[in-house]
Amino acid sequence: MIIITSSHRPSRRVRSLINDLARTLPRASRINRGKKSLEDLGNIMWLEGYKILIIVNTRKANPGRVDIYLRRDREVARVGYMVITSVKLSREQGVPECFFRSPVIDLTGCSVLGCEETGEMLRIILSAIDHDSKGNQDAGEIIHVSSRDGLIFIWFTRDGKICGPRIGIRRIQLLSFQEKPGEDRAWR
Repeated sequence: MIIITSSHRPSRRVRSLINDLARTLPRASRINRGKKSLEDLGNIMWLEGYKILIIVNTRKANPGRVDIYLRRDREVARVGYMVITSVKLSREQGVPECFFRSPVIDLTGCSVLGCEETGEMLRIILSAIDHDSKGNQDAGEIIHVSSRDGLIFIWFTRDGKICGPRIGIRRIQLLSFQEKPGEDRAWR
């Protein structure tokens, strides 16, 4: 299960992206951050059985960075982050919301440095959901990772139709749990 929240004082656009993501990602819930610290969020995750925490941070009234955390007992460990350059919400694109249950990740349209890290970050996020009893994923629900002009884009389709937000990424950093903090893998 996944919790999606914001930095302490989110803009309207950040709240809209959080709502869009909570409706798109499987088994995701949004909570109002308020004055909750990272420790408080870790305790909520532990008590309610959540595995992944996604925090959308604000930069100049827009989504600027998405931090991904994994719960370990009552503590949360940062897995990595994505620096966002652009966001197109569902309503801005005129497309419906997705409501995914068990999506597949498609990296075939991505050919720049950082695509594999983006795919790995998405796999970590999706590891928090339980697929159906046979472990199958729905081939009609796809999270696409594509590239254009040196940027990476994450977008969603369901049964061949675009749905959900479209997120442009300028930089991604994936932190490894086994490596020392100075040995992080980064794409700029």
